[in-house]
Amino acid sequence: MKRSLVMLIAIASLMFSGIAYAAPPLPGAIFTTDSSCSGVNLNIFTDKDAVYLNGGPTHLGAAGLTDGAYYVQVTEPNGTVLGTSVGSAVERPVQVVGGEFALCYQLSGILIKASDAQPGYDTTTNPGGEYKVWVSNEASFANNSTKTDNFKVKAEDERATLNVIKFYDANANGINDDAQLITGWKVRIQDGIDYIRFTPVSIIVAPDDYTVTEFMPIETNWMRTTPNPVLVTLA
Repeated sequence: MKRSLVMLIAIASLMFSGIAYAAPPLPGAIFTTDSSCSGVNLNIFTDKDAVYLNGGPTHLGAAGLTDGAYYVQVTEPNGTVLGTSVGSAVERPVQVVGGEFALCYQLSGILIKASDAQPGYDTTTNPGGEYKVWVSNEASFANNSTKTDNFKVKAEDERATLNVIKFYDANANGINDDAQLITGWKVRIQDGIDYIRFTPVSIIVAPDDYTVTEFMPIETNWMRTTPNPVLVTLA
């Protein structure tokens, strides 16, 4: 069963001004998807071998990932390593060209298990089936050189689609009635683990309770005209 929900978050200003964002440690983004590698932002899978990794700009016109070769690891949500490319035959399997992944990579095909160095990655002990994937230009996976994403592997195949858009609310009525969408606004989607995304967002997730929070700009003359955070149940 598949369900879909669109979340609307708005902002208005006392005067027009630029929006300033804190610079991320690395430009661009990574995301998990399926074997079609069609760009679908998918975060729930029925099997570990079904998880593929892709990456590039966060939105049209945004800076892409820095070109080069990257290390990869998969961990528990708490950071315990389950699989890594470090020490494998190809330690930097991910190639970025022109700001985007040169290929879509099957995670189990580019990692070795932490437990026995066999291909793949170990099963998480997290009761929700949660994992974290890291892509870094340093083998230490230091925060300022790394992009991360979260995903779940669960036997059941119930899915829901959560859509988040951001719009400029010129008349400050809290309604998207003049379709002034804002691209690239940073939001956090939480259901026990974090999904950091940039609007517009369309993400396939497990049915659950979610908290969607928008990051605020530096300027003090911008104000919210819709609730923040927004709580939603996908059931």
